[in-house]
Amino acid sequence: MIGEPAMQHLVNIHFFSKELWHQLKERAAMLYFVFSNQAIVVLVAHNLQEGEMVAQVPYFPPIQSVADFPVSKCIDILRKAAGLPRMQVDIKTVETWSMSAQVAAKFQDKRVFLAGDAAHRFPPAGAFGMNTGIQDAHNLAWKLAAVLSGTASTQLLDSYQAERRPVAQANTDLSVANWHEAVKVPRVLGLDPRAANLLNAVVGSGPMSLLPSGFSKAALDFGLSAGLSVSGLRGPLKAWRQRQLADIFASGQTLRLQFPKEDLGFVYSEGAAVCPEPSDSHNSLASHSPHLDGSGTDGTAVNTEGKALRPGRSSVGGSDRQYRPGCAPGGRMPHCMLQPMKTDGSFASGMISTLDLVSATPWRMLLLLRMGQQSQAWAQAASTLAQELHCPIRVVIILDKSQLADSLQACHMSGMEAMRDMSGRWPQLSGVGDTGAVLVRPDGHVAWRCKVAAADQVVMGLRAALQTCLCKYVFVCTP
Repeated sequence: MIGEPAMQHLVNIHFFSKELWHQLKERAAMLYFVFSNQAIVVLVAHNLQEGEMVAQVPYFPPIQSVADFPVSKCIDILRKAAGLPRMQVDIKTVETWSMSAQVAAKFQDKRVFLAGDAAHRFPPAGAFGMNTGIQDAHNLAWKLAAVLSGTASTQLLDSYQAERRPVAQANTDLSVANWHEAVKVPRVLGLDPRAANLLNAVVGSGPMSLLPSGFSKAALDFGLSAGLSVSGLRGPLKAWRQRQLADIFASGQTLRLQFPKEDLGFVYSEGAAVCPEPSDSHNSLASHSPHLDGSGTDGTAVNTEGKALRPGRSSVGGSDRQYRPGCAPGGRMPHCMLQPMKTDGSFASGMISTLDLVSATPWRMLLLLRMGQQSQAWAQAASTLAQELHCPIRVVIILDKSQLADSLQACHMSGMEAMRDMSGRWPQLSGVGDTGAVLVRPDGHVAWRCKVAAADQVVMGLRAALQTCLCKYVFVCTP
């Protein structure tokens, strides 16, 4: 693993306290940060109504261990954090963990693949850990299925590391940056984690490490207590600290919990199982139609070195936080509400999302069309190539809301499913004209986009896109 193995060490105290819930129910939240001269605790609410929470408390190995946190001490810490000296507490477990910022050097070694926490470990500042791990599994699962079924070359598996490791590294960097933003508040209050870590390093190293362990613990406890005693909003630094805190909160540069642009807007680029778009000369429709989005996404492209390609990931405290969905190759297919058409030409009463069209069981590619001159050509090409390449393809035509069902009898005859765009946003989201198409992978990422095509370009373009995505042959996708 590459990176910092232990940015901070913490004790997790899992407990129940109905009394604490009664104190907090008017201020219900997911996280409570306590920085006082009595205790430093982050409370994570699991079930507030039941009073179930986990308290995260810093500790300092090797001088300290979980043995230094018996139930009696844990109860004392929780009472001080809550400001309730007689609060009833039921301690369930007391365990330790280390906050890491690491990414594996390789995500694959022959037939072994790493995913989730085995491949990357982040500070819990932004909730990237589970999201990134699920994305790993989603990315790898369809590729394994394609290779094991004989549809794709084994080279497709090489794209797993090329696609996922840069995302993991970017999320690691952002989690670390977000954590540093979060600790600005305790630093202003005189509770800088770096000072506590330095004290622990001094007490636990050099000549002092030769002294009895009891002396080292006493020295550490004394130093930590002394630091707490001069912290908080009191004394000669009170006014200065209040001004600093006001500036931090006003700027918004503190812990962020939502990252839609980073969670959804990344784009697989170099080394990815993605076919580039046809050149601009073949996509002139985008430049002449103002309602089409020429770029298709405002995601963050990352290359195999983990560096941003287009456009760059914003800073934690920056103002560019908006996720702008689109269908650029490598990006995540956006959500759009659709109304399915029945076989009798009428429309169903319920709605589905474009995201519901992606199929994992059985796995298959998804080809999204708009109603136009080349719809039949695309459908026929998909049918032909599905047999030629042994690659299942689901073909869905997305209609403008104004288009009538009785004009679409040919859809079902051609093996197409028809959906009606109820929001009117699909032309802009997809960035394709009525002769174009979007090819989507089973993990929901766009494999290829052709904004406009003539009838004689359809088969060649779709074949090249599928072969490139499945790593069967090397083709340049320029119909």
